[in-house]
Amino acid sequence: MLQTMPEFLQAQDSSARWRQWVRTLAVPIGLAIALFFLPLIVRAVFQIPWVMFQNFTDGIFYWGYAMQFDELVRRVGLNYYSVRFGGILPDALVFSLIGPHDGMPVVRYAFAGMSCSMLFLLFWKRGAGIVAGLAAAFLWALNPAAIRLQQTGYVDVAGTYFLLLGTPLLLFPRISLPIAMAGGALLGLAVWSHTHAALALF
Repeated sequence: MLQTMPEFLQAQDSSARWRQWVRTLAVPIGLAIALFFLPLIVRAVFQIPWVMFQNFTDGIFYWGYAMQFDELVRRVGLNYYSVRFGGILPDALVFSLIGPHDGMPVVRYAFAGMSCSMLFLLFWKRGAGIVAGLAAAFLWALNPAAIRLQQTGYVDVAGTYFLLLGTPLLLFPRISLPIAMAGGALLGLAVWSHTHAALALF
């Protein structure tokens, strides 16, 4: 059955809109999802260990608080280590669900993956283009400082990633109030994790 001219034009318009959607939204979002797994790919390629004990004593202290917060507070009270809640909270929540053995890499590689995706989306949304966004994600994933964050228990893990996740939310063009509030909350958690995060913000 032949289409009438209005039906033909409508079909053409729908097809053009679909192609435009794929070009402007589906491809960047698909790349952002794929980049979430980039830190794991880097780890597999370079055979990076799951855990390395940089900042040895401090990292162990924070893992201890993530696993036994109530007991440690009862024994030694609230001190410098125990009140850095932004750094302790992600580990404590995940450890309570799946235990520290699996929880430690899950927290760190989830943070790392989200940061790669967020850096890509920031450059894309601000008009720098897909190539610039991919470069930012790859440069971060291959950065030795970033790789270190995936292996240690020190609180700069959460502090750095909260900064990397919160700042882009506030730099996206035409952000909504909920996104702005989420960005502010993440930056607050960054400062609550590590005081150096406050210096980075200013």
